[in-house]
Amino acid sequence: MRRAPPSAAHEVREDVLSVVSHDLRGPLGAIQVAVEALTTTEVSAEQRARYLRIIRQSTERAARAIQDFLDVTQIEDHSLPVERTAVPAGALLAQVASDCAAAAESYRMTVEVRGAGAPELLHVDRERMSQALSHLVRYSLQHARGRGPIEISAGETEAGVVLAVRDHGPGLSDEVKAALFQRFWESRPRAGGGVLGLAIARGIAEAHGGEVRAANDPDGGVRFEIVIPNGPVGASRA
Repeated sequence: MRRAPPSAAHEVREDVLSVVSHDLRGPLGAIQVAVEALTTTEVSAEQRARYLRIIRQSTERAARAIQDFLDVTQIEDHSLPVERTAVPAGALLAQVASDCAAAAESYRMTVEVRGAGAPELLHVDRERMSQALSHLVRYSLQHARGRGPIEISAGETEAGVVLAVRDHGPGLSDEVKAALFQRFWESRPRAGGGVLGLAIARGIAEAHGGEVRAANDPDGGVRFEIVIPNGPVGASRA
């Protein structure tokens, strides 16, 4: 009997499972190796501390991956909650730099805040916008090939507030730019790893009534921008 061609839903399910297995296999494997070393061999205090650090970091990576899947589901269902409050721009950027410091260190890079021209207050969901910017920073860390630093900044234009992340890497090809912010099961096979976080950043920007975009900087590297209207706005949803 001839097998029926896979349905669109089946293809989406297969792609989602592929992403899940890819993003969880690494941290779960690291946890397994560390636990086996701690329970089956004698280790020094220094080795024990290193294995415990691996377990903690890998657990955080796995938890972040699972939360990403949940966030994408809410974005697809247009149910991502956004609660705007007045947030000092400098405090938000400092939070992002702090949250990404460990990841930057693993790439032997730094995340630096550029404060010139920043508005005093942003009317955003602080945790969601921090999450969006952190996804952009982590993508830049992965693709900058050690060419630091990663620079984050905030500014104002006629279009609204611009929150920017800039790296000094090799830039984006036309093929990657075309697929960069598409939903992850469409983009990942073509554009490579990391696009799940970019899809979430796009969803968060849109939930704020704005957009996210990327372009190669004339001086080299990639500049990501989240552009949103700035003003007191109540609760909203994607």
